[in-house]
Amino acid sequence: MVSSRAGRGLWILRGVALVALSQSRLLSQPPVPGPGNQALNAYVGNWIFAQEFQATPFSPAGKGTKHSQASLTLGGFFLEERGEGRGPDGTYAWLAVTAYDPESRNYQQFTFDNRGFASRPDHGEVVIGKVKSGTWTWTWDEEGEGRRYHCEAVDTFSPDGRNYSYQWRYSADGKTWKPWLKGVATKTPKESPPADSPVAPR
Repeated sequence: MVSSRAGRGLWILRGVALVALSQSRLLSQPPVPGPGNQALNAYVGNWIFAQEFQATPFSPAGKGTKHSQASLTLGGFFLEERGEGRGPDGTYAWLAVTAYDPESRNYQQFTFDNRGFASRPDHGEVVIGKVKSGTWTWTWDEEGEGRRYHCEAVDTFSPDGRNYSYQWRYSADGKTWKPWLKGVATKTPKESPPADSPVAPR
């Protein structure tokens, strides 16, 4: 028979064990994407873009088209986008990965393309994004004609999320801004552009 003092000790030990067990279960549960990660769903899908370029230090003037496929990956924490396009300076392909930073409440996008470009954080080339009321604003630095510029892109989604308009601009001093390009993105159920699309495989 267990004495009352020993019994109280056993109950204490059982309580400690239960607390430890519950904490271990909490620690073992995988993290769940929060609202910041889930907001990236706005960009998920297959998209076709039509855009118009101004003559800038980055490219000549002209029209362009592109298409992309974007999906959430690694448990829904990141957005992965792959695409191809044709612009005034030729064809290109890219891969972009976007992450949400809960501390700054901003988004960070890292881009790689088939011309050998890779985002360099120490050069300000990582794109930083913010969202408010369906409008996303992205900022980064980019080099053109031997000079570094501040750049900004604004994506404005339609109420149904099936398309969005976007405008890019750039500035040498962060005060005086010039237009770079503008366009419209349309969500499509197809995984590739139509056969007559300027960016369809030839």
